[in-house]
Amino acid sequence: MATQSTNFPGHGYGNVYIDSLLWGCGWTGGAVTYSFGAGAVAAGDSDIGAFTGAEWSDREKAAFTRALANYSEVCSLQFVASESQAEANIVWWLAPAAALGRNTLGMHDVPDEGRAQAYGYFGWQQASWSYLDAGGDGYVTIIHELGHGMGLAHPHDGGDEDDATRFPGVSTPWRTGTNAMNQGIWTTMSYNDGWSVAPPKSLAYGNQTTLMALDIAALQAQYGANMTTRTGDDVYVLPTANQSGTGWSCIWDAGGADTISNAGSAAACVINLNAAPLVGANAGGYVSRGAGVIGGFTIANGVVVENATGGSGNDNLTGNAADNRLDGGGGFDAMAGGGGDDTYIVDNTRDSVTEQASEGNDTVYSSVTFTLKSEIETLVLTGTGNIGGTGNNAANLLMGNQGNNSLNGSGGDDLLDGGAGADRLTGGAGADIFRFEVGDTGVGSKGRDTITDFKYAQGDRIDLRAIDANELIEGMQTFTLVAGKAFTGHAGELVFSRSVLSADTDGDGLADFELQLTGVSSFSMGLLL
Repeated sequence: MATQSTNFPGHGYGNVYIDSLLWGCGWTGGAVTYSFGAGAVAAGDSDIGAFTGAEWSDREKAAFTRALANYSEVCSLQFVASESQAEANIVWWLAPAAALGRNTLGMHDVPDEGRAQAYGYFGWQQASWSYLDAGGDGYVTIIHELGHGMGLAHPHDGGDEDDATRFPGVSTPWRTGTNAMNQGIWTTMSYNDGWSVAPPKSLAYGNQTTLMALDIAALQAQYGANMTTRTGDDVYVLPTANQSGTGWSCIWDAGGADTISNAGSAAACVINLNAAPLVGANAGGYVSRGAGVIGGFTIANGVVVENATGGSGNDNLTGNAADNRLDGGGGFDAMAGGGGDDTYIVDNTRDSVTEQASEGNDTVYSSVTFTLKSEIETLVLTGTGNIGGTGNNAANLLMGNQGNNSLNGSGGDDLLDGGAGADRLTGGAGADIFRFEVGDTGVGSKGRDTITDFKYAQGDRIDLRAIDANELIEGMQTFTLVAGKAFTGHAGELVFSRSVLSADTDGDGLADFELQLTGVSSFSMGLLL
């Protein structure tokens, strides 16, 4: 059983939002026990005078259980239902409006060692109370009032009179303040539920469904973080409809390779994988949501979500400093990975991929013809289509698919690998390497790969090291260039004639693969790596 304490500091955490949200009190020494009270309460036993508490329904109790999980998932607080109302740390009451106040949705005592029990009062006669599903007015009232019960204050008052820290620019409950941080989407302790940027919420949906990033930061500053919550590979699916259950959630996830997804939705979405920095214009976090939906996700400080998946709309995906996988899905998608070695999935020629300098080694997998913007290193074509790929002015790796591809390295010292099919390879400026593996290039004008601009003096080279020159002998053998225009019947021979390099790997005197070197009139082994 826990003990109430006022020995927690309500300020001094080095962050104005945390200082504002911590009242200066809390629980120590074990699990917080609770009970659902009912029946008559004497005037001297409550802060709202004498009243008779209504009986609790199973649905109301279940809503509290879900709300309590918000707290135990993010910090060290634990909760246990008490078998005895008299022995519980906290007792919750369904109070009539006549006692609680006509417009009061709820009230809750903060922890105080001078009190035997903390009471929480909830206005069951209010129209909003029946909306107890996630995102509803009744449910967010529970999360908010439980915050007081755990030692959280409002952004507009800072709780304890001796600790008057408030959110910057917030002088009344309704002012959103500097950078509009006094909103529900950043802290459930705000009176301004929801998010002003989104369409107006309703009683049934559009409120917070969890503690939000600034609440989580404050609770973890006081109680420590729960690092056992969601350590697997979790997928957080964006809500797609304005209905009961839809609202704003903050992700607390302690590990794994995680994803925010809008897969299956035709609505355009914004997904931002950056966690709340707790300072600056985006102190409370970055919002991920579908267009027109009054709900979505932010990410708590300290959480790393690695992957983002869009739907069939025109999506905007933003990564973080980790190695992200961004897949826009259908539509014309804009993707920016940020730091880390990022992977992009492209399926539309109008998809956009953006990176900045010193933001890792990044790769685009594309099923359509695609050109790399600056600061992206690798392009891999996927599928079987006859598509193309173009590099940028840096050193790129360009890899083809199973179709007949056209690869152009553009500037830089590039590595080109056409893969299967009859490919057309252009190195462009720089010292380029043209790499071939077994099955990459065939025979004849319609089967062989073509290198359009091979320039030995520029540093271009051909790489055949992945091909065994003599398949009749175990191990990897190297090729030998034969003088003249014909093979001599020995495996491992190369012949160059009329700008075509031919190879015999089985000694039958016939070409097993060929390369067209456009404009090249002579060949030596120095052209090979």
